[in-house]
Amino acid sequence: MATTCMTYADLCDAVEAYMEYTSSTDATKAFALARVIEGYRMFRRGAYTDEDGRRKQHSWSFLRPRATIVLWADVSGTMTTSDVNNVTVTATTASFYPSMIGHTITATVSGYTYTVTGYTSSTVVTVAPSANASTGVAFTMTADGRYALPSDFGGWEDKPVYAYDAYGMIDLEERSSDVLEALHRDITDVGTTEYYCVVPKAADSSVVQGWWLYVHPITEYTRTVNYRYRAGDVAPTDAAVYPPGGGDFIDALRLCCFAAVELYVSKEPGNMAAMANQAIYDAALLDGSMIVDGALQESIAEGYWVD
Repeated sequence: MATTCMTYADLCDAVEAYMEYTSSTDATKAFALARVIEGYRMFRRGAYTDEDGRRKQHSWSFLRPRATIVLWADVSGTMTTSDVNNVTVTATTASFYPSMIGHTITATVSGYTYTVTGYTSSTVVTVAPSANASTGVAFTMTADGRYALPSDFGGWEDKPVYAYDAYGMIDLEERSSDVLEALHRDITDVGTTEYYCVVPKAADSSVVQGWWLYVHPITEYTRTVNYRYRAGDVAPTDAAVYPPGGGDFIDALRLCCFAAVELYVSKEPGNMAAMANQAIYDAALLDGSMIVDGALQESIAEGYWVD
């Protein structure tokens, strides 16, 4: 389907055209991408000044997606490895979930351990280090109450709730991490998960820091939880990849990129910053009009955010 939206590569080309570069080089491409990244950050914040001079901030609806996370119990199976570095692990039966990233696969007999670094499908994940010593052997994964949230998780929009389950469900309740630590210390039985919190993963300077959904008790069987979250920052690249929002919001993003160029070159905001401000304001009103809740539309116009 044809679209009026621009890709990040198109935005980079637009910045080069705005700068009136006569030819595209590695240097001009790097300059353009840097300004697109800066413009994207500006656009994501949704901050603008209205006609009365009041500073406001809009929360974009398209950065608040619905998602699911699987709470899994202990897993066992047989694995084989592939690719030249033996870091791709394939299970003989469906065993894996995205929420396993960061957890440990243990070869049953040898005790060798491998950390899940990426999810491909229910039977394929990537691991570190190389698992060539454990190909064709049985493995286990032990649930510890931590489940990896999406890499772009930026906070709750709606609290997590169980998907339908024929065995009946309860409401999940949020508790502090110290309460959950005490519960895990004192009660080791598995069962229906009742409590949750979000805790940061250990910092690693080689990757963006992620988050765990931490729960108690550890589930006795696989359960699915639905929630809505604020999508975090995913850096633009000079590639044919569409930014969030689509064609209705691309002009605001494009003008933010031009405003970033203006600020970089002139060291102060000017006409492009004013145009970007108006474009964000208009886009925020459009975004608000797409939400059914009339109070929510009004709250955007008044400069407050009401759930």
